[in-house]
Amino acid sequence: MRLKKYNLLSISLLFFFFHSATGQNILEKKKQNNLAFINGNVFDGEKFIKKNIYSVKGEITFLEPNELDSIIDVDNKYIIPPFGDAHTHNLDRVWQMSFLPKQYLAEGTFYVLNLTSKLSGVQKNIEYFKKKNTIDVRFSHQGLTSTLGHPFMAYEPFAMNIPYEKWQDNKEIIKESRLDENNSYIFLDNKKDVRNKLNNFFEAKPDVVKIFLLNSQNYSKNFSNDSIADHGLSIKVAKKVIKKSHKQNLPVYAHIESSHDFRKGLKIGVDYFAHMPGYNWDGNLEDYENNYTKDKDLKLAVKKKIGIIPTLGQALLAGRNDSIRKVNFVKKFLNRYHNLGGKIYTGSDAFGKTLSNELDYFIKLNIFDNLTLIKIFCIDTPQNIFPSRKIGLLKETYEASFLVLNENPLSDIWSIKRIYLKVKQGIILE
Repeated sequence: MRLKKYNLLSISLLFFFFHSATGQNILEKKKQNNLAFINGNVFDGEKFIKKNIYSVKGEITFLEPNELDSIIDVDNKYIIPPFGDAHTHNLDRVWQMSFLPKQYLAEGTFYVLNLTSKLSGVQKNIEYFKKKNTIDVRFSHQGLTSTLGHPFMAYEPFAMNIPYEKWQDNKEIIKESRLDENNSYIFLDNKKDVRNKLNNFFEAKPDVVKIFLLNSQNYSKNFSNDSIADHGLSIKVAKKVIKKSHKQNLPVYAHIESSHDFRKGLKIGVDYFAHMPGYNWDGNLEDYENNYTKDKDLKLAVKKKIGIIPTLGQALLAGRNDSIRKVNFVKKFLNRYHNLGGKIYTGSDAFGKTLSNELDYFIKLNIFDNLTLIKIFCIDTPQNIFPSRKIGLLKETYEASFLVLNENPLSDIWSIKRIYLKVKQGIILE
């Protein structure tokens, strides 16, 4: 056997000079080779340790194998697990496939959770995500709501080819349309709907379930007014949905708006919250109490091991009346939940965009130390997205997926933006 040894510069040159017509580079032709990454600093979950790391059949080992295909000298750089985006509505459109997977990989995001998607689009794209050298995605399929509730307006007008500026003029026509029903959304208004419609939903094999609870304290009024998109499921129907989902061993993620939604969601068995309560509050003090979460509710969430995806970009952009007040509101919530021991995950909820900006919001809030941020970005979120896989840690027999950074992110968190090398399940990515 002829052993190949590369430093990081030679790896870059190989990618440049030897990229074949089929899109495979010289190191990818054998796919999951036995690779050695020497002279690196490996993150052990708390600190960096100087040691060599090996990839054998796509898994990590720290014992040098008898045979190696290549040795890569990472030259004292820093090795961390990849990132995860736990809240998006991307990757169910064919037109996104030419750029979004590449953008996710380029920024170091390997794991993605889609929380409401077009079923037809998922079925078209799903084979692409079975490849080891692209991002890994889980899908909730259709969002579960009540008639004309959110996310109806996020899908139906587009299915009708009505541009945003003409929505108001076509409001009544849109309300009557159901082109995307049972594809992007499913209406569940009562227990009968749950009995009649959920079996078909489960037969499509969603990875998780996404329900919508919007200002549930006003559900009866909003639903009976025949309004659009200002409500979700009733609490009674949501409880039924959660019970049936849990029988299918499916976790339930809930879109919420108010602290009331959060409290009721906890009571009926929601597993994860896709937004922080009050994320859409605009800073108006008259509506503060409706958006502020009490300590007893946060403590109950921690006790139940509930994870929260705060969607910081969406939350901070919603602070229209008083942005400083909104920033302080967000900071206080995150600090309170984290200090109580609550799990916080990264998720952008930014259509057509990747996770990168959401990571920036976490960093710029300046409330968590760098170690906490790395744990949220690289450990907690990926493990939440794929709880049954060995990812999120650089440990023996875990998947050989990691990022090589130029500098130590515990000293400079912005070094996560300067990725020198990416490895996914033992495959070196471009």
